[in-house]
Amino acid sequence: AIRRQRQMCIRDSTSMKQHCPKASFFPKGKGRCHGVSRDGGSSRKERVQMSLPYQGKLIPRAKELRKDATKQENHLWYDFLRGYPMRFQRQKTIDGFIADFYCHVARLVVEVDGSQHYDEQGLAYDKERSAIFAEYGVKVIRFSNLEIEQSFQEVCSAIDLEVRKRVQELEDTPSVKA
Repeated sequence: AIRRQRQMCIRDSTSMKQHCPKASFFPKGKGRCHGVSRDGGSSRKERVQMSLPYQGKLIPRAKELRKDATKQENHLWYDFLRGYPMRFQRQKTIDGFIADFYCHVARLVVEVDGSQHYDEQGLAYDKERSAIFAEYGVKVIRFSNLEIEQSFQEVCSAIDLEVRKRVQELEDTPSVKA
């Protein structure tokens, strides 16, 4: 059974800094609290949907994956994404899948791929999964374990660049629901 949950965040633009330290990521006057405004941020209060559809039966598996994360996933999480100015979630359930890392504000999934993702079956599965995520307006970017190990700063820069690009795209596209 698919359980749909909506978490809302109400923000008051006059007291946003006290409410949300992540707001400092955006230029002055362009702050958002856990989401992108559909009207360009002109309203004093707004509601932002925080959840995508997911299957509740996957939650225990997601928790297990968090505990048993690979060395590369832990490196990316503890040394970059956990302290990133916008919230990322680890092992986020989306529809019938579990994404390695998900940023709702940017509607972005970051995947860390091991060798199993590079055989024919793994590539087909990842392609199907990315297409389903795209139906929800979620973009997927992928990095190999080797990239995390050998080019960590470049991976972090690429993620930061993609988050900023996606946030700007979502702000410029009022038809996209955040």
